[in-house]
Amino acid sequence: MKLNLNSMKIAITICLILFVVACGKTENKSQSGQSSSATSDPFDSLSKTGQAFKPGTYAKGHIPKGDYAFVSPKGGYFSEEFNGQILANENFASFGYVYVQGIGDITTRGYLISMEGLKQLSQSGALSIYKSMTNSADYNFSGYYKVGLDIDPGSYKLTSSSDGYVSIESGPLGHSKTIRNDIFNGEKTVSVSSGQYLVVTRASITPMSTLPQGKSTTDQALKVDSIILALKASSNPFELRKRALGKRVETQIFSESFIDEGNYARVIDGNSGIFCIMTGTEFGKHNKKGYKVVQGILMEDEGKFGLNDCSFVSDESGWKAPDNAYEELIK
Repeated sequence: MKLNLNSMKIAITICLILFVVACGKTENKSQSGQSSSATSDPFDSLSKTGQAFKPGTYAKGHIPKGDYAFVSPKGGYFSEEFNGQILANENFASFGYVYVQGIGDITTRGYLISMEGLKQLSQSGALSIYKSMTNSADYNFSGYYKVGLDIDPGSYKLTSSSDGYVSIESGPLGHSKTIRNDIFNGEKTVSVSSGQYLVVTRASITPMSTLPQGKSTTDQALKVDSIILALKASSNPFELRKRALGKRVETQIFSESFIDEGNYARVIDGNSGIFCIMTGTEFGKHNKKGYKVVQGILMEDEGKFGLNDCSFVSDESGWKAPDNAYEELIK
């Protein structure tokens, strides 16, 4: 029997081609599976249960009313509009918090995660999610920080990279009152209380004094006369700044006036000028003029010293601090 060599060559060539194609499909399928696994979205399960919403545009009512963390690795825009009227909008540099009123259309260029969603992700706040998404564990730059979740109550030094901006807000975007704000170039000191929001743009934040995690507000306080405290703050603020910020202090003030700061009241001592920041609820219980014994965390705010996270102790008129009180404070 005579073999046809040309036919055999063609058959062998076809077999080789089919083998290469089959191998290629298997490899591509394997690579495709790896790619799909590598790019799986951690918010998928939360999206299905309505605890998170991906970047996009949503009609009125699609996103339930309430508080949400906003996170976008490269920054992004959020807005809620009703009949052409903007109810709230913001260009977030990284992360923040928004309040959805539930009556308008939503545009979000970042992820929205409900407070329940944060718990399910085992994340403390928007900052921790942002750090995970960007693999930047030491991030401390532009953001909309919630005090008590992202950062501790206390005093912070801000360092701007150009013209920096800072504001202290009483709530999330869409449900907030600006307590104070400023544009600065260089360094600036701010102090914040639990529940407030610190908004920072083009600047880093560094703790100067904070209430350590787990430290109770009922820890023993150092008794210091407010007049002495004011005199020392005036004559040697550097000593107080270095040795005493962040310590719990008890003192007596003459409650004469206060400044409304949204959910907080800043009570001013009529004798020394020392201030005391407390919640509106706490202030409402003891808002009569007169001598009050108070406790709080010593803080500095725009060059002035006072007490943060303040609470009333008593109306004792005969209160007195020990003679060595100041020395104990700066140990």
